[in-house]
Amino acid sequence: MDRVSRTLKFFMVLTAAAFLVSGCGGATPEAPPPRAPKHTALAAQKPKRKAKVRRPARSIEANKVVLAIRGNEVELRKCFFRAPTARGAIHVTWQVDAKGFVHDPTLEASTIDNPAVESCLIERVSELRFDAMETPAAAEWTFVFRLAENPTAKEEKRRAKALKKKLKRERYQDSDEPGVRIERGSPGWLEPAKVADVVEFGYPLFARCYRDGIERHEDLRGAMRLRLVIDEDGRVDQVADRNSDLPDRMVIDCVAESFYSMRFPKPRRGRVHVLYGVEFD
Repeated sequence: MDRVSRTLKFFMVLTAAAFLVSGCGGATPEAPPPRAPKHTALAAQKPKRKAKVRRPARSIEANKVVLAIRGNEVELRKCFFRAPTARGAIHVTWQVDAKGFVHDPTLEASTIDNPAVESCLIERVSELRFDAMETPAAAEWTFVFRLAENPTAKEEKRRAKALKKKLKRERYQDSDEPGVRIERGSPGWLEPAKVADVVEFGYPLFARCYRDGIERHEDLRGAMRLRLVIDEDGRVDQVADRNSDLPDRMVIDCVAESFYSMRFPKPRRGRVHVLYGVEFD
């Protein structure tokens, strides 16, 4: 019995000694420091990625987007008045469910770069209503503000003189006449007839712009001259004014929006610069 008691005491002493050695930083290694939590302050500030949403394959035609916008033009334009000196275009996409309600309006591009204008426009788009459809669809529109300015008499004279010199230099004296022409020096190429076919198909959109202008000014008349840049996919990437003398600038903005909705054949050799003129009489 004494032998068993001595053996137990011996193991108890060894155990106590091992505990003292480890507590005093002996041969036993220290436990590794705790790992930093995955959600650090910096990580918490990063926005979460949106879940990938399956977009409807069908797109709503431009004329149906125009019908939804009609009656809401004033409210949409008020958004731009939050930055009255700004000029440019804002491209918005959204989804429309089968009942005609708008979902997920998204700012795709903006040359105005003003958060107050952009957020207001997104909100107004979310309030648009479409006719009921069999299946959901996607829609898009480019909203244009102050594409052309009303020049002073001095500026108008200077611009006309500069344009005349430029046209003479490019040997393009007839480019102010109505119709479609490919600008001299354009990097890419599209048959003017094919461009004209697409533009002609968009005449009802132009007519709507002009009718609204007539309601504001009964004797509205004048020429509109625009320069379009069609990208490699056949989409209108830029619209610029080229000394239009139509006095209602809202009509020019409206026609520019119509051009942004058009889809042209894919050009050869790159982007195409197109000159377009139309007389409103």
